[in-house]
Amino acid sequence: MFKQAIPLGILTVALIAGWYAYTTVKQVALVACTEEAKMCSDGSSVGRVGPRCEFAPCPANDTSATGTPQSIGCTKEMKVCADGSTVGRHGPSCVFDACPNPDISPVDPVACTMDAKLCSDGSGVGRTAPYCEFALCSDEGAISGKVTVGPICPVERLGVSCTVPAEAYTSREVILYANNGTTEIGRRHFTSSGTYQFNAPAGSYVIDIPHQAVGGSGDVPKKITVSAGKIVSFDFSIDTGIR
Repeated sequence: MFKQAIPLGILTVALIAGWYAYTTVKQVALVACTEEAKMCSDGSSVGRVGPRCEFAPCPANDTSATGTPQSIGCTKEMKVCADGSTVGRHGPSCVFDACPNPDISPVDPVACTMDAKLCSDGSGVGRTAPYCEFALCSDEGAISGKVTVGPICPVERLGVSCTVPAEAYTSREVILYANNGTTEIGRRHFTSSGTYQFNAPAGSYVIDIPHQAVGGSGDVPKKITVSAGKIVSFDFSIDTGIR
């Protein structure tokens, strides 16, 4: 009878071990992996797979040295091109896509940073296009205008157009001085269409341009008074000196 009990005991142990192995494997197979992705060095992406929820292998041409993600999703910001169109960032390096018209000078602004300025009344304002200046606080105003540049051609004939290239504007600067005409508040390049704008607290200022040996403007320096909540318009012309 003792001899019969030994095989029965072995059979019982085997059944218990088999059931444990079955339930353990079943539990591992039912583990749900998080739905995230790893960016491979070739720009492709892979997800997590069971049973340990590790990332799937990258393609054979992947040059990644480790199993850690090389890049996550690119930030959804935009760059404003000189022709007014916009482009976004693209993986795997998240650089901005190329603008569609590279022949136009890229002086015009890119995407504005998402920071804020605290105004004196406790409110906050963000940056706005096209210069990425902070929006006006209640105690601020602005000076805005457009410049005319010419002559462009050595001999301009009546009825024959001589188109002003974008570089004629973007290569030139406009300067904002304090009321004394010497303390510089700020300067910037004109946009590709010849416009400009300065935001400033209410007060008196001077608009001017860098002075050169050839060409210039008889319209500047110009004293301008800025009032809170108002935009003062001042257009002027620049003589290139071409004859």
